[in-house]
Amino acid sequence: MKIVNEKIRKVVAGNGREARIWVERPELVEEQALKQIESMLATPNLVEHIAVMPDVHWGMGATIGAVMALDDAIIPNCVGVDIGCGMACHPLGLKYEGELKTRDHWRRWLGQVQRSIPTGFNSHQPHPELLQAQKLEARAERGDQAGIENLRCTEYIATTKRFGNVAEMVLCQQGTMGGGNHFLEIQRDESDNLWLMVHSGSRHVGYQIAGHYAKLAQAVNQRLGQPAAPHLNWLSLSTPEGRAYLNDMQWAVDYALLNRKAMLRRALGVMGIAFSEDLLINIPHNYAAVEEHFGKQVVVHRKGATSARVDELGIIPGSMGTPSYIVRGLGNSESYQSCSHGAGRTMGRKAAKKALNTSMFAEALAGTFSTASGSYLDEAPQAYKAIDLVISAQDELVTVVHKLTPVITLKDGAGGVD
Repeated sequence: MKIVNEKIRKVVAGNGREARIWVERPELVEEQALKQIESMLATPNLVEHIAVMPDVHWGMGATIGAVMALDDAIIPNCVGVDIGCGMACHPLGLKYEGELKTRDHWRRWLGQVQRSIPTGFNSHQPHPELLQAQKLEARAERGDQAGIENLRCTEYIATTKRFGNVAEMVLCQQGTMGGGNHFLEIQRDESDNLWLMVHSGSRHVGYQIAGHYAKLAQAVNQRLGQPAAPHLNWLSLSTPEGRAYLNDMQWAVDYALLNRKAMLRRALGVMGIAFSEDLLINIPHNYAAVEEHFGKQVVVHRKGATSARVDELGIIPGSMGTPSYIVRGLGNSESYQSCSHGAGRTMGRKAAKKALNTSMFAEALAGTFSTASGSYLDEAPQAYKAIDLVISAQDELVTVVHKLTPVITLKDGAGGVD
């Protein structure tokens, strides 16, 4: 497998198929990711080419930052384990001035938010009053209530018992933030208008659904003698199993959105600001959908990539301490009307913890009110690609609407605030 042209949009040939990669320089794509892309190119039912975003890096099962289209087939590992994970942001209607420009104000706000939004493996306690309040909040979300009220995880709930009390877990994890690269952040734009951004997904529910269907796809492929690359087992949408995954995956996407809205409501509420559906920008980056591309109906998989249809607003976050961007899609057909989902890692988590220290982390957070911590050293900006290069590499895919500079960030592992 090799890169066969030297334009910004690289074309990688393998197995007689192509992967078109939007990067500034070939060396920005790690060798491990290129090998994984080559494996993905051998997928049965692949349509046209694979589109690879500038934040590309190796992932579990399939490359993160990749978009692929299949004919009547869906691959759970090309969606990922955090189904529906994505970004949402909401303007505050306030300026970065006066008290809102002080460290004390934002550290107090962060402390209050930490008490209302559990992070990492934590969740809300399952007492009856809270569960009832969570259920009422779910009903208030008209577009999402079907997923919460009916719990339509057809195949998964019918065939597994590991999940325990499904309804209770769904409700207890509603309005909670995951670990790793998930965050909640106050930001300011070029005109010093303040924004609130959150990155999170479908929590343990999505993880369990993903794991169940990855195993199911492997069993189906083996039983029917269908070829599949390692960790790239697939299900036909013509089968009950494929249709069940598509249904349950969409349920998890809906739940992830409900989760992000719940966190925005609570974080805004600390400041006495009402959440507005009309002001919300939301974009998921781990999902699959039936769409029309190149004149045919195909199943588009976006793993670490987002939709970027013509005039569609999206969010491309940087790493902790670096800018994020609100963008507008250009509807590029060669990228399946998609763009990157973030900066993309340059170091694995273990490697980052070995190579970096808290002093380096603190230096990268200068200019923000966030505190560096060894508990999430693997989230230091030095472990990620430069967001400005990622943005400039996709000027065929999106245009920048706002550049958002971080003010203060909540992440799992932050502990108490000072």
